[in-house]
Amino acid sequence: HLGISIGHQGMEQTAQKAIALLYSRTNVLFSQFQHVYWRIRYNLFRTFCLHLYGCEVWDITHSACVSFCTAVRKCSRKVLGLPYRTHCRYLPYLAEDYPVELKICLRIIGFLWSAGQSNNSIIKLCHALVSNGSSSSIGRTVSKLAEITRFSREQLLVGTNPGKSHIKSKLFEHFIEDVPNDLISVISELLDVSHGDFDINLDANEISFLIDDLCTS
Repeated sequence: HLGISIGHQGMEQTAQKAIALLYSRTNVLFSQFQHVYWRIRYNLFRTFCLHLYGCEVWDITHSACVSFCTAVRKCSRKVLGLPYRTHCRYLPYLAEDYPVELKICLRIIGFLWSAGQSNNSIIKLCHALVSNGSSSSIGRTVSKLAEITRFSREQLLVGTNPGKSHIKSKLFEHFIEDVPNDLISVISELLDVSHGDFDINLDANEISFLIDDLCTS
């Protein structure tokens, strides 16, 4: 991937650039569209701010990757109009979007499966080294994915059916926690109310208090 830093500090440099760009674009988006309906605003955020270019070669065990995911959740809360202490497990349901960690892992898995089908001798060699336990960043990522899914490195890298669907299912189970549907519905309706979609006997402070209580308790 062009423009991706490599070397001892490569992941940290890449993540810092990604976080800076994310914050910059989110602030511009929010300043121009803060009064737009919250679901539309999030769709704009997902399209124009949340760029994951090059994440296929990231080291998901690195603290810099964790920092990037934390930054995405922080921006997501702002764009959705949620309290900054909103539980992380609520965000995928309210945003109707996958957690960023899951997005990154799915892209990595897809990249590895594509690399395994390549006829390029260098890519084949790199793929074989990862399969045999390379200590590179992608090797550490594969080890972590093997731990999460409980599949072997070889099974993760082959990408044959029905293995593909089983691997994806394990990733979904790991990154998406169950949340009561009624709770998400109530929070969503209160967000709608805060945008004036319903006429109820609550003022802005009372609506804000209810959203804060439901999202953080």
